Amino acid sequence: MTLEVLHYQTYNSFTRVFVHSLLWLGMFCFLLLLLKLPLQGNLLDPAFPLFVLAMLTIVATNHYVIAYGLVRFVQPRNWGILVGLLLVLYTFSAISSILSIALLAGLFPENAVFQALSSRYELRGIADLFTLSTFTWVMSFVFPFCMFTLFIKFYKSNQDAARKNLYLQKVNSELELNFLRSQINPHFFFNTLNSLYSLVFDNERAAKIVLDLSDIMRFSLYEAKGERIPIEREIKFLSDYIGLEAMRHDSRVLIEYDFDLNGHERLELPPLLLVNFIENAFKHGIHNTIEKAWVEISLQCQDGVLFFKVSNSRPTHGRAREKGDSGIGLQNVKRRLNILYPERHELMIREEVSTFHVVLQIQMK
Repeated sequence: MTLEVLHYQTYNSFTRVFVHSLLWLGMFCFLLLLLKLPLQGNLLDPAFPLFVLAMLTIVATNHYVIAYGLVRFVQPRNWGILVGLLLVLYTFSAISSILSIALLAGLFPENAVFQALSSRYELRGIADLFTLSTFTWVMSFVFPFCMFTLFIKFYKSNQDAARKNLYLQKVNSELELNFLRSQINPHFFFNTLNSLYSLVFDNERAAKIVLDLSDIMRFSLYEAKGERIPIEREIKFLSDYIGLEAMRHDSRVLIEYDFDLNGHERLELPPLLLVNFIENAFKHGIHNTIEKAWVEISLQCQDGVLFFKVSNSRPTHGRAREKGDSGIGLQNVKRRLNILYPERHELMIREEVSTFHVVLQIQMK
């Protein structure tokens, strides 16, 4: 982590704490004025600011529990868990409010307002938490602020999602523009491949290379334009690519791969998301050495989770080894993963003296 990034994160955290502190200070002043008339509060009486502080603590607790806890159950629509947690939050709010009033009534016995509130909101059993008066108090005082919290949280989430979509569209537009600038006319390319195939038809190995290359180019130019493709089609593309790489190398290179969908053929993922990891394995692990080399690739789907692993040998001498994670392609994949699967993927890259490992886990559902 660079000093600039660390400084930015520290500044951002400080700003967040400062804004939140300013918000709750303003809320404290607002509640003082809001409750002064109905409770006949005297601002010079220490009991009244203490009561407002106690209520503000309950409101703040509800705010952070909802904003950073309960909201995560709304998006996947876990309504049962959400209702249960809201009931727990209501119970906490009711108990905290009644106990705060009782405590202040005990500390300030001469205060008639708190004596009256203590008599009205008395906790003798569980049933007192669900009386009409207690329910009205919690729903009219504590939960309205929670609804405001939910509104702000969802508005911010929608704004963040919109910014991410705009950013992704911009990235895709830049990639497409760069691709178009370097693109050969597809019809000319495929016609040339067909002509080449007719010339090497009698050579089974050469004909197989031409067919696989044609399929790879057709996939890259046409099928990969969509946002999502069936995972089995992506696997077919990866298999063709690995097959071409295997044909390029002799017996000194051991290539093993295993793709097991376990009945998850209908899952979809962004096209060309995984090929960069395989390309880097051949580029940095095999093309740079004349020694014995190996590449191992595996992909599995289980319970809606994709597990993808690529391991390769690295040259021990000769041309200087390149950093496997420094390529532009790999950086683009990391950026795509962060945009498409935020907090739903884990990418681990481990570089050793003679081996290189990439492990990717994606929560597909």
